[in-house]
Amino acid sequence: MLGQTRSLKIACPNFGIEEKGALRSILGLLKPYLQDPWEVSEAGPCDVCFVNVDQPNDAAPTADTASRVVRCAQRPRLHPQGAIHRPLRPHEVLAVLSDATKQLKGLDRDDTYRPDGHWGFRLHAWPLDFIKWPKPWWRVLACIAREAHSIEQIAERTGLPAKYIEVCMERLMAAQLVERLAYTSNGEMAGAGLKQKWSALASRLLKKFGFAR
Repeated sequence: MLGQTRSLKIACPNFGIEEKGALRSILGLLKPYLQDPWEVSEAGPCDVCFVNVDQPNDAAPTADTASRVVRCAQRPRLHPQGAIHRPLRPHEVLAVLSDATKQLKGLDRDDTYRPDGHWGFRLHAWPLDFIKWPKPWWRVLACIAREAHSIEQIAERTGLPAKYIEVCMERLMAAQLVERLAYTSNGEMAGAGLKQKWSALASRLLKKFGFAR
């Protein structure tokens, strides 16, 4: 188990000074959404290592120096699964670090929370401070505003990684802003016929950001 106070370390040995600075800025933006503090480390063992695979060199870490290696590329689809974009994108960094934190702590998900399609999620209300949330999360909010969807369905409709959507769902559930519905044996959602709680604000927001049907 990790200590409560230790900052988790990110190494990026073949990143330039500007890229490291951008990562530090991203970490500052993501601080409210991360379970533990993260910092960019210039030397020594690290918990996660970002490697620029567009410019590989001898700085790539070994298994002894990093718990997890993340490939970063301008065209991540040309690389093995798990690669993320360069320049770094906040929502991808959030997904990587959230997943790494859980792995490092050895945390298992609550058995009542199943992000594998057993549960559907429907939005009760938009967060009052949603404007401060990562913009890709707005797509998640809009997707479940009118009807319930599973994590897998949300990923298909938004094009976002499932692990990133899970982080958004956890925050919504903590704020009691989302309704969780169970799939029945015939594939339908129990409670899907319940009256949805809408407000004029939600409708206006959907239209404003182009999500209205």
